[in-house]
Amino acid sequence: NTIICRGRRVSWEDQGRQQHGWFGDGKASQTSAGGSGDGNAFDPGTLAQRIQAVAHGVIGALPSALSRRAEVQHHDGGLSQLTEVMAAWSQNDKGDPRRFADRFFGPSSGDQAVLKLFAAAPGARFAASHADLREASERVSDAMQLVGLDRWPRFLADLHERVGDPVVAAAAPAALAVAASGRPEVGSGPSGQLPAPQKSQTEQNATDLAKLMVTEAGGTTAVAMTAVGWTVRNRMERNGHSDVSDVWFAYRHGKNPTQDAIRIASGILDCSIPDPTHGATHFYTPDAMPKNGDKTQGKDIGGGLEFVRGVQRDKKPIENWKPGFSTTMERRLVPDVEEKVFKFYRQNGNGYVR
Repeated sequence: NTIICRGRRVSWEDQGRQQHGWFGDGKASQTSAGGSGDGNAFDPGTLAQRIQAVAHGVIGALPSALSRRAEVQHHDGGLSQLTEVMAAWSQNDKGDPRRFADRFFGPSSGDQAVLKLFAAAPGARFAASHADLREASERVSDAMQLVGLDRWPRFLADLHERVGDPVVAAAAPAALAVAASGRPEVGSGPSGQLPAPQKSQTEQNATDLAKLMVTEAGGTTAVAMTAVGWTVRNRMERNGHSDVSDVWFAYRHGKNPTQDAIRIASGILDCSIPDPTHGATHFYTPDAMPKNGDKTQGKDIGGGLEFVRGVQRDKKPIENWKPGFSTTMERRLVPDVEEKVFKFYRQNGNGYVR
């Protein structure tokens, strides 16, 4: 999976690492994640750089069995086409998947590949970390696999032609210009916000999600409830479901919803409220887990014991057990949510969530 880069052959993903520090584990400095970096790719005015980062990262995000074919397609004009259409996508209509689909794909374009591309569309424009760029690349690679690599060049060519339409093309210069003025306010469509199939925007879905949020996180904070709600939303998207009831077997959901919870749930489902967990699919409450010395029969304690600030017994700190998934999944920190209340994790990859 190589291309020519400054006179030598390197992988698509390594080109990002070595030239711009675009990719890494998401934990390193934003200007040097796994590479020397040519400056901060997240500064205002560097949108074109970030679009290139996402486009290059698509190859690295594909399974190895497909990456060679996709590499050839990139060399045959796919890379330039993808970067140009992404410039137009990045100026998409603030979180409305239907308007996005109508504008760039034509009416009645509601399939899963379009929804994946909608999720990736603002990735470059609003990215604040290498993890955000990598996630946008993963969304595009998911779409490529849904379309099929045999069909992808024609699919991409059609998109490129549509972006060339004067009405649609007007979005691309605007997208590039917006970077000069910095990032927009929170809630206007950052990457990681996933599109809702039409059905998931129904009143029943909002009520069901609110029930779940109140049951799991009632008595905490709005941020905690939002984070819990987004784990459900992320699970729905990854498992291909449009109804909350399709996935709520994994959660408690017996309490009646409040109006505030329904409002938050509606915002999660239509993506107008950002995902504070950045893709989390699992959570647990350390304060509610069995403590050291407690009976643990029937409990998932595969993660071992841990000390968490605020977890106490008789006003003294005490270790709690943690579930097994905490040792295999990526931790997602959520500001303003106490660790003893919730810890959030993201199941690796983009496949089905157990």
